[in-house]
Amino acid sequence: MKKIIFAVLFFLPAFCFGAFEQQFWQFYKEISPASGDITKFVLDSDVFASANENMSDLRIISHKGREVPYKLSVSRDTEATAFVPVKITNNSYAEDKTASAVIETEAGSVVNRLHVITDSENFQRTAKVYGSTDGKNWSVILDNGYVYDYTDQKGGFHSQGTELSFPDSTFRYLKVEIVGDISGSIKITGIEVAKFTKEAAREVERTPVFSVSENKAKRESSIIIDLGQRGIPVNKIVLDSTPDYGVVYDNYNRVVTIYSGNAKDSWTYVGNDYVYRYRTSFISSEKLTLQFPETTDRYLKVVVQNKDDVPVHFTSVKTFATYREILFQSVTGETYKLYYGSKNAKAPEYDFETYLQYLDVSKAQTVTLGAEKKNDTFGVVPAPVIPKSEKNPYLLPVGLGISAIILLLLIWRFLKK
Repeated sequence: MKKIIFAVLFFLPAFCFGAFEQQFWQFYKEISPASGDITKFVLDSDVFASANENMSDLRIISHKGREVPYKLSVSRDTEATAFVPVKITNNSYAEDKTASAVIETEAGSVVNRLHVITDSENFQRTAKVYGSTDGKNWSVILDNGYVYDYTDQKGGFHSQGTELSFPDSTFRYLKVEIVGDISGSIKITGIEVAKFTKEAAREVERTPVFSVSENKAKRESSIIIDLGQRGIPVNKIVLDSTPDYGVVYDNYNRVVTIYSGNAKDSWTYVGNDYVYRYRTSFISSEKLTLQFPETTDRYLKVVVQNKDDVPVHFTSVKTFATYREILFQSVTGETYKLYYGSKNAKAPEYDFETYLQYLDVSKAQTVTLGAEKKNDTFGVVPAPVIPKSEKNPYLLPVGLGISAIILLLLIWRFLKK
């Protein structure tokens, strides 16, 4: 029976493995030398500009032609909120319209955030938070808090900020006071107390070119931001302003609408937000950060609704995006290139992502990307591969003849028995 092993047929399964074909990639960057183990680098503006929007065409190739598995890591905020049970008492307001409430927490609780629940609309108020161990003697733990609500029923816009944050507190009792004004007191319908922790995502900051124009007919101002090229991810804008007409005009609250586009005459709606700044003897507070879904268009437009007020003089614009880096396992002695710019390339799937969690990423070495270079072989059709059967036409007949002889010998041995 052992001789049957020699009856190997030439119909063997042929497997076709996916291979990196350099002629389909338009650009590459050399990666600075690595000394082995986990290696990482940050994607730059060149890559964002020429790679696919979802980065599906990124490939790391060693000098030996080996495709190197990698993981694209996108930084994310890590947040945790642990609510504690509370009992609310003395929910009332004074003659000066200051609303207040006392909150009793569980003994031993550590908290740092208080959320005022209210259905009141269109207000901006200062707030204070006190702490007490016995509910009688109070200490200030937040004296410059600020809560607001902006509701435009006609425009369908609503923005509210009624969370008050303060240093970690172990006080058994808390008291919140929200200062009233001539428009009346806000109605506190509930209060949530929690311990909030947050590890902010790493961000890439840019200072782009921008221009500001006013449309008096529409009673609005427009800030046009030019990122210099398409492909740069952005999900946050931070504005700053300086008063042009005296301190009084450094107090404002305006609705803004955000658009993006790759041409200054064609815009896509991104989102709405709200900016304000108050500089008075009673309060010093501001919100000049706009957050929205990430876009990779070249231009951003922020439309500020002035109504009948003097336009805000915006003097600074910064944009931000979440941090993106590539991690891969390098080999000492090998050099690497990052290829990109292949429109039809699909995102690769590697085992590396599943076992990366078992590697010590904290000790990853940081390398850098070199200048962008054009791939000289891009678009060049490789010479057709001539099968060996055509180069050597006698191979197939000889192979068939040998196989036939082996089969005849096996049949003869069988019949002889």
